[in-house]
Amino acid sequence: MHRLPFFVYGSLRPGNIHYDRLLKGKTVNETPARVRGFLYTHVSLPWPCLVPGDGEVKGELIHIAPDVYDSVMVALDDWEDYDPRDEAGSLYLRKVVTAITADGREEQAWCYFWNGSERELGERVEDGDWSKRYV
Repeated sequence: MHRLPFFVYGSLRPGNIHYDRLLKGKTVNETPARVRGFLYTHVSLPWPCLVPGDGEVKGELIHIAPDVYDSVMVALDDWEDYDPRDEAGSLYLRKVVTAITADGREEQAWCYFWNGSERELGERVEDGDWSKRYV
């Protein structure tokens, strides 16, 4: 298992309720960043759905403290309904992406991608920034 940072783009971003519940006090660095992809709303639930693509999704690159890394990864996988032993049955998939920070630095990071049906994708978030509308 690689101890990569996480790229977060929805309710896990700093200042949001799920960040406070799952990440607050467990990080060593948080940096605004972006990744390639398209962001959609879920058709009926208040969830962001990231799918691969040539667009740009805004979020934060979160570096987890080494002493809690494993437990935080388990908690995030659980929150995102990702089971590495059952990817086909997972709601989101954890994949490695290249995150680009505001100063142009590139860093590999874990990121959760939508694994549900395309029929469940609602409106596309055109500017790729979930926090402006849905937090």
